[in-house]
Amino acid sequence: MRRSQHCRGVFAHEARGCLHKLPIMPSCAKEPELQGHCLAANLPGLHLFTLQEKCDRSLKDFLGSHSASEPQIAFIVSSIMQGLAHIHQQHVFHRDITDGNILLADCGRRVVICDFDLSVQTSGASEVVWRCGTPGFVAPEIFIKRRGTARSDVFSVGAIAFFAACGKHAFMRETYKATCHATINEEPDFWGGQVLQRSPACLSLIDNMLCKQGFLRPSAAEALMSDWLDQTEKQDLSKALLRTQKLVNVRGWCKRNLGCFNLRYAGQTSAE
Repeated sequence: MRRSQHCRGVFAHEARGCLHKLPIMPSCAKEPELQGHCLAANLPGLHLFTLQEKCDRSLKDFLGSHSASEPQIAFIVSSIMQGLAHIHQQHVFHRDITDGNILLADCGRRVVICDFDLSVQTSGASEVVWRCGTPGFVAPEIFIKRRGTARSDVFSVGAIAFFAACGKHAFMRETYKATCHATINEEPDFWGGQVLQRSPACLSLIDNMLCKQGFLRPSAAEALMSDWLDQTEKQDLSKALLRTQKLVNVRGWCKRNLGCFNLRYAGQTSAE
């Protein structure tokens, strides 16, 4: 009983801390974690209704099993930048843009930014305290001075785009210390592998987004006006996901039917 009361007290404390999210965007009220905290805390006078959108998978899942074409990369980057441009207009910094926090909806026809747990709304300030994020996607200024801007989110999109275009992470290393060092001191390796298949305009935009100096990076709105995103024909991910689903269905059919065949064959052999 005492433990239960303690847990409820912790939930109530966290719920009150989460309530600052509600003014940021109406959609934040739908976050499952926020719902859980508020409902478990049983805060008086608070009524929340859950309506959650079903998404197919994360971008991380997709990129882990697909080699994205350049039109698909343009679709991914353009979609994320449109979302970022919108929340930045509302003076909101996401602060944890990763491929795991990007979801695919409508069978790959839409890209959705999720997980606003670490987001912050400023009162018009261009720079905020920033002590969070995922190493490998976090901008160098976060490691150096623990402060960031809207263009720090753009750096994170650059890290996603680099992985999609090159098939490897720009700065992620085996240890946290090595990742920090690479993010601050090393330039991304635009050589070899899938890189040879990408256009100079594509790699140029990614390189600009990964610039070490934040003020030299494009904003989300500026990235959308880049030659590559403006002129490249974009292709959503629906066909790629459909092919994957068909392959899964075929494999499942083969597994079931070959299993039945093996059982029948084994039975005939035993009878003989």
